[in-house]
Amino acid sequence: MKTLAKNLSIVVIFTTFFCSNSICQTSESQDEYHKLRTFGIGINFKPDVFEGYYYYETPSQFLFTLNIKDKLRIEPEFGFSSTSHLRDSGSEDDFSSNNIGIGIYGLKNINQIFITYGIKYNRFSSITDRENINNRYENKAYGIGPSFGVEYILGKHFSVGTEFNVIYMHRKEKNDYDTRDNIVDDESEYKQWSTIAGLQFRFYF
Repeated sequence: MKTLAKNLSIVVIFTTFFCSNSICQTSESQDEYHKLRTFGIGINFKPDVFEGYYYYETPSQFLFTLNIKDKLRIEPEFGFSSTSHLRDSGSEDDFSSNNIGIGIYGLKNINQIFITYGIKYNRFSSITDRENINNRYENKAYGIGPSFGVEYILGKHFSVGTEFNVIYMHRKEKNDYDTRDNIVDDESEYKQWSTIAGLQFRFYF
């Protein structure tokens, strides 16, 4: 709930800032709304792609946008998380994760709207160490699939958009833990199809 509230607060701040900027730029030439600047950065808010497979949520991704002549977009993305939990007993649980991906999209312009269509690839890994039970949990996964989106241009520098993905996920899990007699090394493999949507804000230079 704390993570959801935090993300919603950031969304409200971004929305207010972008909308204010759009109102201030109403006197600009309409041609500016039909163009995309070459370089941009942004943030992608979306539910956890690998939800249910590990203990904590994946953070939102930072976007690094490269537009080529309003026809092609190449967009790497990156997110990470690190958490430590100290128990009353004095033992500590540590969790870290990262999510790296890249999307390649075609672009179609309709007035102030750009439609994106293409493919996205993500690679995710996480490690959880539980000191009190001498447990180490490792999770590695990748996802790939088609992506479709709509981006609304608010002015020269700002946009807000959404995307929809159909993702094939392949995950490998390794769980090492102690028993009274020995150390157990448990490995599992999973495959899954999933749909997911995201909300995006971008700033163009």
